[in-house]
Amino acid sequence: LLATDVFQWEVGANPQTFGDEDSRWRAAICLQEMLSVPAKEVFALLQEEISYVVIRREVPRNLAQMINGASDNEQTSPDEAIPPSQPRPTQGQPLEEDSGVMARVTGLCDWPLTDQVWASPYRVRLYPQNDLFAHLTGFVTIDDGDSYYGLEEIYGAFLQGEIGPDLRRPGEGTLPEDFSIFLPSEVGYDLILTVDWRIQRIVEKALAEAVQETGAEGGTIIIIEPQTGAILASTSLPAYNPNEYWKYPNSTPLFSDPAISSIYEPGSVFKIITLAIAMDSGAITPDSVFNDPGKLEVAGHVFQNADHQAHGQVTATDILALSLNVGIAHVGEQIGTDTFYRYLPRFGFDGKTGVDLAYEANGLVKSPGDSDWSPSDFVANSFGQGISVTPLQMVSAVAAIANNGMLMRPHVADKLVVSGRVVKVQPTLVDRVIKPETARMLTKMMVTAVERGAPEALIPEWDVAGK
Repeated sequence: LLATDVFQWEVGANPQTFGDEDSRWRAAICLQEMLSVPAKEVFALLQEEISYVVIRREVPRNLAQMINGASDNEQTSPDEAIPPSQPRPTQGQPLEEDSGVMARVTGLCDWPLTDQVWASPYRVRLYPQNDLFAHLTGFVTIDDGDSYYGLEEIYGAFLQGEIGPDLRRPGEGTLPEDFSIFLPSEVGYDLILTVDWRIQRIVEKALAEAVQETGAEGGTIIIIEPQTGAILASTSLPAYNPNEYWKYPNSTPLFSDPAISSIYEPGSVFKIITLAIAMDSGAITPDSVFNDPGKLEVAGHVFQNADHQAHGQVTATDILALSLNVGIAHVGEQIGTDTFYRYLPRFGFDGKTGVDLAYEANGLVKSPGDSDWSPSDFVANSFGQGISVTPLQMVSAVAAIANNGMLMRPHVADKLVVSGRVVKVQPTLVDRVIKPETARMLTKMMVTAVERGAPEALIPEWDVAGK
């Protein structure tokens, strides 16, 4: 369960019902004792010229019932709640259900203060996993119920019952009985997601360890199902707790999901894309041979391999396995600028993936004809420099290779639920970016790259393709 609604209690008052300052002070003193809110603050609220003020939220139920004059057996219906209209008040210490406090206050105050002070239930969005899925979920504010970031913002109107899916679409079904207990939605509109919390916990732990070991400011891990585009896990650090969004500054960058909102130069992983274009266009084969002198000068810029070495005669497969910048630049020469920049939009690098999360950023690609483009940009682009992508764009593009060249739209919502009826989110094919045979050849090259360049990533009895 990633998000649900729970009821909490707040104590509020109608300042217009107090006839004089003495009655306001008496109520303020009583509420100070009961709610751990300074009497001066309560008195100031009771002087407001409005019909409702919130004095304290997160009040234990038995205190709320006593304030309403209810006996132990009486209940206050949530339907009687008055929607709060004021910002979250300053909180004191957490309140406890202390019978001694209630006894003292009952003797001190003349409860109930009919039509003056009362307790009301209000709905609060709860995120049981705290920060584990924060960037995916986003959050709903307590005061106005508005949805921000992630799934909450994208599906806010649906989750509030304002819009609904076409239940005549293919994939309609009913919600399994064992799911219903986890979907206590007031309006009956819910989401079932593609993410697997077990995988999410594994990648979160791995990312935290990697960030600590490398001293990085942050990082992102995304796991996607190539055949459907379903996001099985996505985590970024640093993160935040959506249950306590109000503790962070409004301008905090923590709320934005780096997986979709941050762009970066992908670097050498982009060599996969250059090789895919080269082979799909017929410019090279995996066994094509190139001379790698270790350095290359283009338009006044000198490019060299990361190891500052010349490798002589190398194949395309060697270039990937050894991650040779100069070698991939020679591959780019075989492709040509027109073909290279014609393929990039097909991989999705000139726009957005269309994922169902809020605030996805565009990738940035300079192309021939742009005023600031030069031939040196073409060389840099071939190994992932001078081009900017989001992590999800890069993952989706590589997933297309694993999916026989078919690029799928990534998505997090797996099913839409309307009053127990289920609509499956169908996988969406964006484009066939390369031919199946190209994808298979490149996959074999990526397996070789892992075997030669990252043997620690090998898994017994499995082929691991990567860069």
